[in-house]
Amino acid sequence: MQLRKKMFITTLSLITIMLLTVISYAVSPLQQAKTVVKESFPEILSSLESNYKKYEYQTKDQVKKSYLGEPFQHFIIQDIDENKSLYDQIEETSFYVFPVMYNGKIMTDITVSLENNKWKVIDIGGSLNKTIYEVSNKYGLSDSKVLRNNKSIYVVAKKEDKEVAYLPFIADLEHGFKEKEIVDENKFKKHLVEKVKEYVDMEKNNRYENLIDIPVGRN
Repeated sequence: MQLRKKMFITTLSLITIMLLTVISYAVSPLQQAKTVVKESFPEILSSLESNYKKYEYQTKDQVKKSYLGEPFQHFIIQDIDENKSLYDQIEETSFYVFPVMYNGKIMTDITVSLENNKWKVIDIGGSLNKTIYEVSNKYGLSDSKVLRNNKSIYVVAKKEDKEVAYLPFIADLEHGFKEKEIVDENKFKKHLVEKVKEYVDMEKNNRYENLIDIPVGRN
């Protein structure tokens, strides 16, 4: 009887472990990112409250009534094929930018990333979400995706079933790109090919000191 009891407990323990493992793998990266942000949100609001005017709040009470919106996930393109759709080439990253909302308005951003197998809030502040919504509304864009390419950040989107792209923050006049200017997919893909070639050349010549960090916008 005692042996049966031990076997039953051992079997039950194994089943429990297997169920927990399945559950942990079943939770999507987005849900894991949301969990981390929600857990940190009271502390984040407290930090915003201490400097609420910087984030365009009128009162501290408005900060307390803030809530999270849906984030934009960041994507990358490993090898650019000018003959393929941008959307068919982008790959997911473990990097999300959540908007902090008040009364339907985006006030600032919270950036979450997976580092050393642990989800973390890595930045508070920025205007990426606000910029994407403003540009999307102005030009009638949909299905916006944030694209990282080396040290640059872009937004790709759809306009009347056609793929377009733009730089959300800093213009790249050297390559003919103004800030928030909408360009068609062919011009954009050629631009990416040129940028990759430039970075390869920089790597060969050890010229990385000329590169700048990816801008995220600031409040």
